[in-house]
Amino acid sequence: MVRSVTRPLWAVVIVLLAVYIGGSHQQQCTTPTRLRGRCISIYECDSILNFFKDRLLTWEERDFLQRSQCTGATSGRAPYVCCPGNGASPVVAPTATVRPNTAAPASDVSQQLAGGLLPNPKKNECGTSIGIRIYGGENADIDEYPWLAMLQYENRKLERKYSCGGSLINQRYVITAAHCVIGEVERKEGKLVGVRLGEYNTNTEIDCVQEDQEQICADPPIDAGVESSLPHPQYDEASHAHDIALVRLAQTIQYTDFVKPVCLPLTDFRASTEGEVNYVTGFGRTLKGSRSVIKQKLGIKVYDHARCQEKYATKNAVITANQICAGGEFAKDSCHGDSGGPLMKLQKVWFLEGVVSYGNRCGLEDWPGIYTHVPAYMDWVRSNIRAAFRIIGPAFVVLLLLLGPEQAVHCQDNCRTPDHRDGICRPLKQCPSINEEYFESDRVLTEDEIGFLQQLKCKTKEVTICCPDGVMTSDRNLTSERGSLPDPKEWKCGLDTLSDRIIGGNATALDEFPWYALLQYRSKKGTLAFNCGGSLINSRYVLTAAHCLANKKIDDGETLVSVRLGEHNTATEKDCVDSSESMEEDCADPPQNFGIEEQIVHPGYDKNGLYQHNDIALIRLDKDAQINNYVLPVCLPPSNFIPTAPNVNITVVGFGHTGRQRHSGIKQKAMIPIFPRTECEKKWEKANIIEQQLCAGGLFGVDSCSGDSGGPLMVRRLYWIQEGIVSYGNQCALEGWPGIYTRVSSYIDWIKENIRQ
Repeated sequence: MVRSVTRPLWAVVIVLLAVYIGGSHQQQCTTPTRLRGRCISIYECDSILNFFKDRLLTWEERDFLQRSQCTGATSGRAPYVCCPGNGASPVVAPTATVRPNTAAPASDVSQQLAGGLLPNPKKNECGTSIGIRIYGGENADIDEYPWLAMLQYENRKLERKYSCGGSLINQRYVITAAHCVIGEVERKEGKLVGVRLGEYNTNTEIDCVQEDQEQICADPPIDAGVESSLPHPQYDEASHAHDIALVRLAQTIQYTDFVKPVCLPLTDFRASTEGEVNYVTGFGRTLKGSRSVIKQKLGIKVYDHARCQEKYATKNAVITANQICAGGEFAKDSCHGDSGGPLMKLQKVWFLEGVVSYGNRCGLEDWPGIYTHVPAYMDWVRSNIRAAFRIIGPAFVVLLLLLGPEQAVHCQDNCRTPDHRDGICRPLKQCPSINEEYFESDRVLTEDEIGFLQQLKCKTKEVTICCPDGVMTSDRNLTSERGSLPDPKEWKCGLDTLSDRIIGGNATALDEFPWYALLQYRSKKGTLAFNCGGSLINSRYVLTAAHCLANKKIDDGETLVSVRLGEHNTATEKDCVDSSESMEEDCADPPQNFGIEEQIVHPGYDKNGLYQHNDIALIRLDKDAQINNYVLPVCLPPSNFIPTAPNVNITVVGFGHTGRQRHSGIKQKAMIPIFPRTECEKKWEKANIIEQQLCAGGLFGVDSCSGDSGGPLMVRRLYWIQEGIVSYGNQCALEGWPGIYTRVSSYIDWIKENIRQ
């Protein structure tokens, strides 16, 4: 790779200062050395031009040129600088300069930066761009706007395409438009699967530009997977209200000259007013083609807000105070390919003031584009990227284990983990399952996970943890709960082995999801069949759907006769699988069968109603379940439970349709995304979806189906929590049609009131 840190004058000046701005007269300005000056073309400012001519520049001189940029001039060629009126030559001071103490208190700044999760504009940790074009714009420089992100989508044919933009705001998050993560873009382009950073020319693998006799090349682009996406909870597709979203990347991004974060507005940010010039960047439509292969840039003026509201009112659109209007000049606009991209303002560093939302066609005279105004959403951004703990590396592990509460496992070699597995005391690096799950993924850990790691500490001279890898646990020796719900903190629920797919799914491991219950019915003709599922929630109660206990078939003579726990394969009397570690088979304990002592249907459920509201029920077994590795209760949502966000995957399990046969003989599992509520309500417009329900799925060929009615929808948060109960759907695994689930957290009080000793 050929690359230069410093450049000759003509290259550097254009790189640092290329600013395309409209206006009608020269503007007064102040130079970096606080002299009065005029904002004019650098080619008309002899003092600056001659000072930097024909030589390499230091970092201090590059910084001086950046701070000399100004806006408002139109005469002459871009770029524009603040040229001192007395013709004084630049005085370039060292970078460490003393500034007036006007900063906010450290605690306030820390709070605004989400406890350090966001870069600090005051310390130039963001928004620094060495070098500004889109529709009617011009090519950006190779290292200009290094926060621009390209969002990649994959359709059902596994074809991938870039269709939206975004802005990197820290090492794990990109801000984009909500309509880029849910709604029309995903319906047309497919699922959001990746983010590309550091791209300049989509036609070349290595991006290079020629400046004078020197070739300057960028580092290869960074491609990151998508861990999750979070649209604003109040986003409305029809009105474009609250059109903002966060995308969490699946890896931590290492900053380079070509990949850096943009700054987010702090409380002292001065919002742009009418006539001020802001900038957009992206790979959207240009005058010559539908998409640009080279990153573009464009300066556009902020549009009068009241006038913007009047314009869009004629289109029955409401423009709110949380939106900003910009553009409105013929053939100058951000266009479809730039949706979600940045609207930026230069205040010493670049701030993200807006997110490209929508407009009236593209580049129309006197029709500004509409942008989500980022300052209005900073509290939401901060609250959704903030976390109590972040793993930094192995050194933090040692510190964590040494300084954590004294809850060590008392052992020398053999030990037992908090979640009741046998193990051996080993250094962290020798325990792949713990190291990979909690440390190498570089993700934010919850307080529960931190507590779990502290409890793993062995009482040995060296710092070791109780590692379950390679150690067989014959029996967890768990005690059962009857008159109450098991406490997740005591590791009495939600435990299972790890493995990886109902329709499009995978068979589960023998002891995976050991709370799953099969409900057996006898038809009027005497035929026995498992037609519903459920979940063991303590040693005596199973949670299921109300429609499994109250329906037309039961009215016509079908009877619920038994419940089976600990089943893995309904076609075999004894469930066994080949051992991965020996020539012998691993076999489960025999399934446990129970009679029905009591059926409790939620009083708000109406089996004859139009809607399946309150579709939840309890079954009291005729005897206590024997808790073992293959029969164990699931955890129910605690009082502080946070529902899974839209587009984040969640797990369903059961013996329903597999896509190839009516029912699966082997317990199956599938990962499906939580479906955005507003989208779900539109799909199920006549079903009257309520807060006590949630939507999930909508992926072709992946869903829970009729045989899984009453079964669990679960999320793993150190232990498995049942978030939903399978209620109903539109046929089975149809593209764009999510299934409807009863939201368990809404019924915890009712459950507690109806379980007894």
